[in-house]
Amino acid sequence: MSQRREEKRAALKRGALATIIIGSLAFSIGGAFVRLSDGFTKFWPSVIAACFVIGAGFLTRAVHHGGLSSTYVIGLGIEAVISVAIGLALLGERLSVAQTVGIAIIILGLVAMKQGWRVRLWRLGAPRWA
Repeated sequence: MSQRREEKRAALKRGALATIIIGSLAFSIGGAFVRLSDGFTKFWPSVIAACFVIGAGFLTRAVHHGGLSSTYVIGLGIEAVISVAIGLALLGERLSVAQTVGIAIIILGLVAMKQGWRVRLWRLGAPRWA
């Protein structure tokens, strides 16, 4: 593994993951309050919807330290899972079976991204688990 790749991975472990989670949480909260703001006609939900700006700041900082390709994808996946949780717990939304399977696939993708699994078929000829 190249030194630059090792440095990026170490930076992600040192704090970028926490920054990604905070940014994703802020985006999710902002999204929930955009819905509750009723087209920005209600004052407090509209103010809290500004969490989008906070989320953008945190994710920008995380991308600076962790690189775009993995950091941004992990952030979007975490945001999706948090948004589903907010929708289910606070907004009374329900998931279909297909949507539940989709969320499970997103979670598996997040685990794979965090672990850094890479299958390089052009080098290996076949996945190692085959």
